[in-house]
Amino acid sequence: VVATIMMNWIAYWSIYYFVPAYLKGPSLETESASIAISQSLRAPWLTNLFKGSYMNLGFFVAIISVLVIKFILDKTTLGFELKAVGSNRFCAEYAGIKVNRNVVISMMIAGGLAGLAGLSFYTGYSRNMQIGVMPSQGFDGIAVALLGASNPLGVLFSSLFFGILQSGKGFMNAMTNVPPEIADTIIAVIIYFTATSVLFKRLWDGLFKRITQKRERELEEETQAEKSVEKEVK
Repeated sequence: VVATIMMNWIAYWSIYYFVPAYLKGPSLETESASIAISQSLRAPWLTNLFKGSYMNLGFFVAIISVLVIKFILDKTTLGFELKAVGSNRFCAEYAGIKVNRNVVISMMIAGGLAGLAGLSFYTGYSRNMQIGVMPSQGFDGIAVALLGASNPLGVLFSSLFFGILQSGKGFMNAMTNVPPEIADTIIAVIIYFTATSVLFKRLWDGLFKRITQKRERELEEETQAEKSVEKEVK
């Protein structure tokens, strides 16, 4: 995780160099040239349909990506190997699965999806690229995946939920005088309870397992005692 997070800074400083050098806009050196409407994911009919919102074709790209990843994970050998390596790499290696190859493939798939997310953001939501500004959606993706239980369909609904919170917190302050930080607090609480639910599940499973094992030992002792009594009677 730390190594991949540090790769964000490689991308950050690469953009910091390429934008002023090759993509500089007409006014500021810190901004790229504006993206033409014909070359973006913005669609006038979507804007009119959702009454001036930022809805764009990137939404459909995301849905298609979810369906493709869901199919790969559930219906292909590659998906089975990826899930096996993710669950327990040592058992997967013992079963003959090439662990390192699947790790590299999973990183490539994740990088491709991150690239699609960046493409959708800058060509659908933003009008240009600004250096010195790093969108937080990449880090929010960790929380989205956690809330979605690392399931493609779960991630789809959790991302919609996070999007509603993020887009609504600005209007919430203007219309109800509720501070926008409430949305961030709600997100933090959700992440906390989602993470601790895994811990409680493990504790409950361990407790249930110990109770079951204790009950089995008691039944075994009772059975042996009954057999001993029967032998003495005979």
